Parts: sequence; structure tokens; C-alpha cells
Amino acid sequence: FVKAWFGLVLLVLLFNLTVIPFRIAFMENHNISAKWIGLDYFGDLILIMDTFLRARLLAFYDDGHIVTNQDQIWENYKSSGRMKLHLLSLLPFEISTMLVSTLCPYWKLQVWSLFRLNKLFRVLEIRYFFNLVETSLGQAGVKVPKNQLKVGKLMMLILLSAHIVGCIFFGLANYNQHKNVGVNDRQTNWANDEGLLLSHPRCPGVPVEMNTMMEQYIASLYWSMATLTTVGYGDVSVNLDSLPEVAFATCILVIG
Repeated sequence: FVKAWFGLVLLVLLFNLTVIPFRIAFMENHNISAKWIGLDYFGDLILIMDTFLRARLLAFYDDGHIVTNQDQIWENYKSSGRMKLHLLSLLPFEISTMLVSTLCPYWKLQVWSLFRLNKLFRVLEIRYFFNLVETSLGQAGVKVPKNQLKVGKLMMLILLSAHIVGCIFFGLANYNQHKNVGVNDRQTNWANDEGLLLSHPRCPGVPVEMNTMMEQYIASLYWSMATLTTVGYGDVSVNLDSLPEVAFATCILVIG
């Protein structure tokens, strides 16, 4: 059960890491649907249960001896430093949307996702859960070659990093596009240069269609992958008149 549970928690963390930034950056003018609420709160329920299991039931080893006493488990959990991180990630900041449902150019689903960014604090544990799942697979007799496993982890890290960077990169462009509607020569951003944004976006307006979102996302991911893994190809590049884009791209080039 514990082995399967770690895998389930890992899936929830990966869901939050990929979906929350994507909704903020690309799902413009979309409303909050029952589907999204259900998926989000199912993940929250898993993380609440995980916090309880760690605080009261998850045994640990101390000097080679397994400890199952609940009081000692609780003390070990408190001293591990993870308790504060877990509790902070569980806070339901999204209920603030009952008072502030829109922050144009961010519409309802985007604002809901903005208030759920605290869920990403537990992303810091993804490497820990990957190691647990790897160990569990080994104990179950599933042998994965070490070299292939290392390559897989590296590819996962690159893809997740590129996903986050791409979402931020597009978000900067889209904010510039909305902020400067109707101002001549002020819509200076890479996405406008590539023809990926409307010249007169509206908030509220028509929800962006999936095909358009995919075009925007693929272009953003392409730029982030090229920038993180090389020095970029220049076919998709920042608008030099946009200080936020230049500053962000410079930071990514240094990190990459």
C-alpha cells in the first residue's frame, strides 16, 4: 500500500506542477468548471491524507530499528522540517476567488489557479518521491537499467523546467499585449511578433480555443527548450523593446 501511495502522491505533484502554470498562462477567458474543481480537490484530498499518514502512521528507522509509536512518528515528522511545507501547501487560498474572481487580464480560471500556486511548494519533494518509487520498483522485482533511469530523470527535469519557463515567458508577452491595447507601438512582445496574440484582446472575452492554446504553448516550449539546452536558434526570440522579456531571457540563459 505504501509503495502505491508514494506513486499516487507523485502523480498529484506532477499534475499540480504542469496544470497550474498552464492554466494561468494559456487558458485565457475560461471559467472555473466543475471538472477543474473536482480534479483540484481530489489532488488536495490525496495530499491531506498524505500529511496525516506522515504525521501519525508512517513508521521510520532510527539506528536500524523501526519506530511505529505514533508519538515518536509525530515528533519525527515535526522535526523533519516538512510539516510547515505541507501545511502551507494545503492552505485553501483559492477561496479568495469568492471575493476577487477576476484580475484582468486574468479571468476566473486563471485567478483560481493563481491562488493555488502554494500547492507548488511540495514540488520540492518530487525528487524524493522519484527515489522512493524507484526503490519500490526494485523491491517489487522491476529492474530498470541505471543508465536509462538517469537519462529518464534528466529528461523529466528538462521537460518540467522548460514547461515552467515557457509558461512564464508567454505570460509576460500576454500581459504586455493586454496592458497596451490601443497604444501605438507599445505591444512589444515576442508572441505578438510571432502572430500568436490578438491585437485587441478583451477581458472578459471569448475563451481561447484549444488549437490556439496549443500553438501558443508549443512556441513557448520550443523557445524554453532551445534556451535551456543551447544558446537558442533565434527564430523565436525576445522583443528587445520589452525589458521584462530581455531580463527574463537573460536569467534563463545564465541558468541554462
